[in-house]
Amino acid sequence: MPEASYYPPGYIKKFRINEVAGMHGAMSGECKPWRVIARDQCFAYIDANRTDPDKFNRYMAVHVAESLVSWDIVDKGIPLPITPANLLDLPPTQFDKLYRIVNGTYPSEPDMSAKPGENSEWMAAADASINGAFADQQEAAATKNSLPG
Repeated sequence: MPEASYYPPGYIKKFRINEVAGMHGAMSGECKPWRVIARDQCFAYIDANRTDPDKFNRYMAVHVAESLVSWDIVDKGIPLPITPANLLDLPPTQFDKLYRIVNGTYPSEPDMSAKPGENSEWMAAADASINGAFADQQEAAATKNSLPG
């Protein structure tokens, strides 16, 4: 399913962050992505408070937590509640990716665990885009190389 071009009120999107060996594990869930005004209000707050990293990290964690609907993070087999404190305990690179997914500046990552022939939604959209671009290139080449008349 392709990404939405419009976020109506209450829109919820799935997200995924893949494992990066030596940095963080995989994570997936659902979020209510920020709209332009919410994103820019957060950016303005961050810019105004750059000299106090603790203050803007806590601010981001509060707003990301409010945007998350679900996640699959567990501790010792027990699901962790979505709270600002738990977000701030994520590995920094994972927190940064999640924040950027929610604010619309980073894409959800493809499901790398999909078996061959089982395209995830992301892969299906990528395949459609690539196939469409390839068909456009073939048509352009055929037009360019055709004889007049």
